[in-house]
Amino acid sequence: MTRVRSKKEKLGDSPPDVYKYIKKEDWVIFKERMMSDYAIKKREKALESAKKNTHHHHLGQRSYGDARELWREEKFGPPSFDSGSSSGTSSSSVPSSFNRGDDWWWAMHKKDPVTKQRFIPAEETKKAADKYLEYKEKQAKGEFVPVRNRDALFIALGEKLDHSGRCYGFGGVNVGYTKAFGHVPRQY
Repeated sequence: MTRVRSKKEKLGDSPPDVYKYIKKEDWVIFKERMMSDYAIKKREKALESAKKNTHHHHLGQRSYGDARELWREEKFGPPSFDSGSSSGTSSSSVPSSFNRGDDWWWAMHKKDPVTKQRFIPAEETKKAADKYLEYKEKQAKGEFVPVRNRDALFIALGEKLDHSGRCYGFGGVNVGYTKAFGHVPRQY
């Protein structure tokens, strides 16, 4: 993330020189802690984990909630496969309730600064987005029935299991399976 410097701030200034609420002794302790073996190993582990992320969102600093408002204003959305609309036509608005798959689909799109058109820049992500739409259409036709987190997004991303007890794709909210998908009887 890039931050705009104030006019009185110079490149190379330490945070205590710029922000009066940061004490110099606290800054020294912070730097020592960040250069410890533990912190370095943790940072390296995070970098390795970040390299595995193949589908990069294009939300910037916005939350999904803020982005939904923007998408609603732009009348931008994934194709609607409801029985009342023709297959493959773009919906005219973002629904008030959210769907983790649709949120993912929207977030993968980047806006061209010249044409103002949205597109998915990465080929691998484009394939996953197309697969998501394919399974969303099958779901609308009744050919695919999602069970808990095994929805169209789950299939499109390669059937990687969510961590047991947690669900992803709910706008930063850490919710359990039952709250996210409702009660589903266990299958033995």
